[in-house]
Amino acid sequence: MRVASWARTALAYAAGCVVVAVAVFEPLSRITTLRVLFLMTLVAMPIAVGRYFGMRRAVTAAERLRAEEAVRLTLARARADLLAEREHIARDVQTLVAGHVGAMVLRAGDACDAAPDGPVGHALTDIRETGNQVLRDLGNLLHGADLHLDAAELIRAAARRMSAAGLVVDLGLDPGMATVSPVLRTCAASIVQEGLTNVLKHAGPGTRVRVTVAASGGGLSVKLHNGPAPATSEPLPSSGHGLAGMRKRVRALGGTLDSGPDGDGGWLLQADLPPRGGE
Repeated sequence: MRVASWARTALAYAAGCVVVAVAVFEPLSRITTLRVLFLMTLVAMPIAVGRYFGMRRAVTAAERLRAEEAVRLTLARARADLLAEREHIARDVQTLVAGHVGAMVLRAGDACDAAPDGPVGHALTDIRETGNQVLRDLGNLLHGADLHLDAAELIRAAARRMSAAGLVVDLGLDPGMATVSPVLRTCAASIVQEGLTNVLKHAGPGTRVRVTVAASGGGLSVKLHNGPAPATSEPLPSSGHGLAGMRKRVRALGGTLDSGPDGDGGWLLQADLPPRGGE
């Protein structure tokens, strides 16, 4: 039975009863209530069976469509999560590059001030101006990336570069961070890089900074605490993200970031990154 209308089904049932009655009953046959009920039941059986299998096919088709839609939604969510993770990593990589260039510009500027006039001084000036332009361009540029970074090594490399640039960096890394989600580790590395760059920008060389990254329950805690600035320095151009960008990335991962003076002339930056569900 492929007829969807119950009215047409009733019409087919009545017609079936008439046809069977004509075929079964003879002109002289006695028509009794029992024979009529038996006839109606006999005609109803194939119609009922047909309606039953028709509804079973409809239910099966609906369940198959729901299953296919569920698979499509699952794949769409997986693609969206992958794109979001790649965007987070790309932003973190962008911040790391901006920090490297910022340190380069600062050192080139110091060398330019100390260098005599001539080709060397012109070259250092060109390096500083080019680096400043790169920092401005990075503020408007975001490349997608699928990178797997060694966050601990990135943090150590950042500490070495900033130490070479004049900061006094005291680094403490929890070995347990190796078991944390790569996204959290990459975000922590970008926070350390950006935080050290900000200390170098605003406090200047000679400032002492204590950096700690600790793992707890699948999450990470990042803390940068610097003492008072020993001297003032010329501010560098911003990469376009800075503290607001760090806070946005941390919030996207469900964490919190606090930053402010410590009351003794220094500055405290602390970020808490909770475990990511499903990882």
